[in-house]
Amino acid sequence: MLEGGQDSYNHFLISKYAFKYPQLLLDQWGKPVYTILAHPFCALSLGTAVFFNILCIVAAAFITGLTLLKLELKYAWLACWICVFCPISLGNAIATLTEPLNMLMLSGAIYAWIADKKIAATLLFSFLPWIRTEGFVILVPFLVYLIITKQYKYIPWLVAGTFIFNLLGWYQTGKPFWFITENPYFKVETEANRFAPEPGSFLCYIRDNKNIFGNITLIFSALGAGYFAFQYFFKKTQIKQADFVFWVVAGVFVAYYFAHSFIIWRGMLGTHGMTRVMLVIVPCLAFFLVYFINVLFKPFSNKYNPFKNIALILFAFVLTYQAYRVKGYPTQFYNFNKTSVKQIAHVKNLDLAYQYLEKNHLTNQVIYHQLPIFDVRYGRDPFAKPLSPDWKTAYIWSIDLDNNWAPKNSIIIWDRYHAQREGNMPFEKISNSMDYKLLTKFTENDSSAADNDIYVFQKIK
Repeated sequence: MLEGGQDSYNHFLISKYAFKYPQLLLDQWGKPVYTILAHPFCALSLGTAVFFNILCIVAAAFITGLTLLKLELKYAWLACWICVFCPISLGNAIATLTEPLNMLMLSGAIYAWIADKKIAATLLFSFLPWIRTEGFVILVPFLVYLIITKQYKYIPWLVAGTFIFNLLGWYQTGKPFWFITENPYFKVETEANRFAPEPGSFLCYIRDNKNIFGNITLIFSALGAGYFAFQYFFKKTQIKQADFVFWVVAGVFVAYYFAHSFIIWRGMLGTHGMTRVMLVIVPCLAFFLVYFINVLFKPFSNKYNPFKNIALILFAFVLTYQAYRVKGYPTQFYNFNKTSVKQIAHVKNLDLAYQYLEKNHLTNQVIYHQLPIFDVRYGRDPFAKPLSPDWKTAYIWSIDLDNNWAPKNSIIIWDRYHAQREGNMPFEKISNSMDYKLLTKFTENDSSAADNDIYVFQKIK
């Protein structure tokens, strides 16, 4: 099982089949940059795709440490450690998500600018929206920095990523503003009733911070950022590239954090308050925590170095242990029987449903569902064209009950959560259809409905 739920399996499938079905290379739900870069790993296996996810986190941590060394800050190893072992990183390592790659590209862009590779840095920034849509938010602080520091010549490079992908999307679809019209989040907003995004608390991420950055980490980082801002405005900071650090490193964290908090507060874009999105800005957080440690230790001479190192090792241990506990990993390190990654609740009933189909020789029929894990688990290609030899699986949202075009004997694996939300298939709609017969069901409780309930239907007409 993977963290990230069905999104992990969806990204894996899109990337795995991208070169078999080239239209997937520009799929905005899959995110083109992730789809392309992850493809060699996804094409091999789910395990190697998870390895790519872990590799991105570790590489982002290493690059963040190099950035601090470039700025002549001490204890860069602690920034690497935080990037890997803060709760949100540790908790989303076993996954196939886009956040780790975004984290890597952001840390790479910051390092490239600090290393005076400015065109390379700007190009890396320009492609961030094509790893995650929130990359457009990240571009804003960087654009502000370029304008304030009068480095206008780099602005054209900043739109390069979007220009390239929009040009390709325009060629593919004939839509000149493809990057807007085909954006899945904008489409979700037009279907708000179906996806039922409800307004939440603006303080959602603050309240759940122990599961995101960890309370100690966020407090120390905030103190570091606050002290840096004070020094910056009073022209006392001696750190290199202070303008970039203030407007971009701090600015990205603030803009990204605020944007997601605002979206949850307003109930926009189909948001459901996922915390994993904050993985992207962990390098910014790690930077200011280490900066604060540098400030704290500066008054002490070198003869105190052994004590400093011991204190930092203990500090890192406390942060790691906190993350380990809040993410639910086994407290007994030798307890291999406890699963670290939480299980997807549908899987038990999904396996029972598939066993039923195997027993009754129905697995060769076209099987409709709304669970990407189904295609990964049972090795099915969800992108094959209808009526082609490979067409053995499809998503429920593609069924048109009114026009009744689905093949006779088709199977529907209907679940109470995803089939209704993403598949736009209410239970009443399928159960009242005269063309479909209920074969069996696998439910959590006979007396009440639950999200994990699975019903198996077959088309009889």
